[in-house]
Amino acid sequence: MPDNYFARYLPLLIHMLAVSVVASAIVILSWLLGKRRPTRAKMSPYECGMTPIGDARERFSVKFYLVAMLFILFDVEAVFLYPWAVILRDLKMFGFWEMLVYIAVILVGFFFDRDEMTIYVDRSHVREACALLRDNPDFRFNFLSDVTCVDRYPSEPRFEVVYHLLSIQKKERIRLKVRLDGSSPVVESITAVWPAANYFEREVFDLFGIRFTGHPYLRRIQMPEDWEGHPLRKDYPVEGYR
Repeated sequence: MPDNYFARYLPLLIHMLAVSVVASAIVILSWLLGKRRPTRAKMSPYECGMTPIGDARERFSVKFYLVAMLFILFDVEAVFLYPWAVILRDLKMFGFWEMLVYIAVILVGFFFDRDEMTIYVDRSHVREACALLRDNPDFRFNFLSDVTCVDRYPSEPRFEVVYHLLSIQKKERIRLKVRLDGSSPVVESITAVWPAANYFEREVFDLFGIRFTGHPYLRRIQMPEDWEGHPLRKDYPVEGYR
């Protein structure tokens, strides 16, 4: 094994050590200072309007953390791929097996069943459905995680607007989908239920061209105001309109 074998990993090891020290310090200081000093900001209602109940430091299931780790792996995949791709000859069989293990871990994310439910809602009832899921004590889906869209061109209905909801108390998730025709991609805004939907809906409008009626400020959020077309539509030209 070459003398500088471990030296190639030294910057990465130092970086990981520094991150671990900083993360540990933040967690410890948060536990020492934050837990015993309630402030107005800490006790204020969530953005969804729900009053904080109990201690925020609740235990999450192992299943929750496993799913979170899988998503993190997708974000840091370059860290794992770099040493394997650059110094494969030095790693030899170790690098080969390391890569197989990494691929296996990634594939788990495609087959891992999180028991999430998907409900299709008519576009005329989406706001009422969101309000019901938020306010009904049997559901308590009081956190809007994301609003996104799928373009199924050339199929009809062409678009699916997707709402991901989370119940903080029950630690459960649900997915709402609204199907829209390509000729009339319009649905009611849910900003009246969750103000946080503002930027999500603007992004979907900007990239897919879905119009949200009742939105307080429906303008582009990523592309310039004078941009022609919506880049994430499947019929959008690869090099844009010229």
